Amino acid sequence: MRRTQRRPVALRTPLPVIILAFDDRKTAVRYFDVLRQEHRQSLTLHLVAAPKHGAGPREVVHAAIDAQRRLGAPPDEQSERTSTWVLIDLEAGDARAQEIERVRSLADQHGVQIARSRPCFEVWTLLHLSDSIGSHPDCRSVVAELERSWEREFERSLGKKAQMDVRKLIPRVMSATERARRGHQIGAPTHTEVYRVIEEMLRWTTR
Repeated sequence: MRRTQRRPVALRTPLPVIILAFDDRKTAVRYFDVLRQEHRQSLTLHLVAAPKHGAGPREVVHAAIDAQRRLGAPPDEQSERTSTWVLIDLEAGDARAQEIERVRSLADQHGVQIARSRPCFEVWTLLHLSDSIGSHPDCRSVVAELERSWEREFERSLGKKAQMDVRKLIPRVMSATERARRGHQIGAPTHTEVYRVIEEMLRWTTR
C-alpha cells in the first residue's frame, strides 16, 4: 500500500500583544480601536477602557495588571512580544503627577509603562494637524484648537470629539509621532508621550 506523504504544517507565530489601559472611556479608546483594526494582521491591541469615569492612575494601573492576568501574561513570563501601557492625562496638574509617581513602583513591578499627556490625550490628536500647538492650560483649550485645526484642514466641523472621524488622522500618524517626540524632548509645557506607544506598535507593523 502506497503511503501518502504529508506536507509539514507551518506553525504560525502568535501575534505580538500590546495591552493599553486608559483613564478615558471614549476619545483615546476610539482612536486606538481604529488602529487596532488597521493593524490586526500584524499585532493584537488589547484595549482596557477606564474602570469608571474619573479613574485615577492607581485604578488604571490596576486595570492594566488585571488585563495581564486575564491574558495569561504576568510580568515574569512576558516576552519582548508583549508590552503593557497605561495612558494618563495630567490635566489635574501637580496632584495628578504626584499620584503617578506614587504608583510608578507598582507599575514597574508589573512591567507596566506609563505614557502621560499634558494636559490631555487630545494633544496627541492635535499633533496630527498642527506642528506648533503652543501652550494650553487645560483640555478645553486644547480641544478648542483641535476644532479650529480640524475645520481648517478638512473644511468641516469636528463635531463631538469622542465621535471624531479618526480615520482622517491615520495617514498623519508618523508626523504626529515626530512632533510629539520633539516636544517631549525639549520639555514643551503642552506635550504627550503617546508617541512611545506608537513607536512600540511600529516595531511590528513596519517589518
